[in-house]
Amino acid sequence: MATVKYLLKGSGNPSTILVRFTNGRKFDFKRSTNIQVNPDHWNQKKQQLRQIADASNKDWINGQLKGLSSHIIDSYNQDYAKGKIISSEWLNTTIKKYFDQYQETDFNLLIDYCNYFIQNLPTRRNKAKNGQIGVAESTIKKYKSVKRKLENFQKHRKSKIYISEVNLKFEKDFINYLLTVEKYSQNYTGRLITFVKTICKEAKSDGIKTHPELYKLKGFTTKIKFVYLTEEEIDLIYEHDFSKQPFLDNARDWLIVGVYSGQRISDFMNFTSDTIKNGLLEFVQIKTGKDTIAPLHPRVKHIYSKYGNQFPRKISEQKFNDYIKIVCEKVGLTQIVEGSKMNPETGRKESGTFPKYELITSHVCRRSFATNHYGKLPTGVLMSITNHSTEKMFLNYIGRTKSDDAESLRNYWESEDARKSLKVTKSIAG
Repeated sequence: MATVKYLLKGSGNPSTILVRFTNGRKFDFKRSTNIQVNPDHWNQKKQQLRQIADASNKDWINGQLKGLSSHIIDSYNQDYAKGKIISSEWLNTTIKKYFDQYQETDFNLLIDYCNYFIQNLPTRRNKAKNGQIGVAESTIKKYKSVKRKLENFQKHRKSKIYISEVNLKFEKDFINYLLTVEKYSQNYTGRLITFVKTICKEAKSDGIKTHPELYKLKGFTTKIKFVYLTEEEIDLIYEHDFSKQPFLDNARDWLIVGVYSGQRISDFMNFTSDTIKNGLLEFVQIKTGKDTIAPLHPRVKHIYSKYGNQFPRKISEQKFNDYIKIVCEKVGLTQIVEGSKMNPETGRKESGTFPKYELITSHVCRRSFATNHYGKLPTGVLMSITNHSTEKMFLNYIGRTKSDDAESLRNYWESEDARKSLKVTKSIAG
């Protein structure tokens, strides 16, 4: 049998009255009424304020609590019969409706649906992880960021956005806003379009009307110059003596672990002795949820041994990014190269030419691994380590173009032609 009881949150003055809604072992929910009282005036047994002169508004508060109890029970009977899910959030909504504080949600509105979409990400099927339930916390943060961009755009255009109007005109206006008002990069703007399209496609699967042009929306990227560490540069970093600066020595060692494991910082910075099994790195990638097995490079083995069969001291991603810039500057990576970096004044990435060490971040680890080993090992082997889903994604990641492939083929033909010519020359001479 469902019952409603009231209790106070804490013993301070004033204290908030909480609703406890239970039904045997089926559920037990607690939510706030936002009504505050003096705990000395509260009668827990009678579930109301005492009839004393000092208890202000006692008749109104007691009347509200009595009415709320009836409202919760009546709403429960009606909603349960309709098959609605009875949850803590249901109780909160029911309380707000009683006090006329509830704003009706319209899932036809893009922002309202975004809220619903984000709230349900932890229970939705994850296509990237073979349909398992839930997504990474980073994905939830990503979509919360997308929602904020849409809210800002909505304020800018001074009208609410309906999912049914997300079409090619919306795409054009949103792109223009992101590029000219927010000053975001083209690549980030292109990704945001993809995220908005994903949200709207999910809305359609929930029965919400979408525009026929929704499927014409396309994310986009522009070619950028990828920065990575060459094998010669990695040698310089590995061989440099940082013993007099332990914080740089520690960061350098993590950098070496990263460039030879081919993993994101969220994975390699969490390596411990338990990660090594039968001489191999075995772990589950945090972003993809995929099981990953990778060999230990001799240099990684040396670092592991250096710390007494442990990995280096763990540091934050921000400190890692700061320290490895200093590491790369000290080993001489000061050549001017193309790239992009964050402008601290605008908070946006800007393209240009900079000393190479200024462009070094944790992303350089995985990209250096993939780039340096491409063409030396089968692409499938590299993809099993980096866990790229397709070869196209892998080649885009390392910035491989059709021109690069054509150049590789030409070099191969030239080397083959030289080899055959040498063979003919030796045959004639013999």
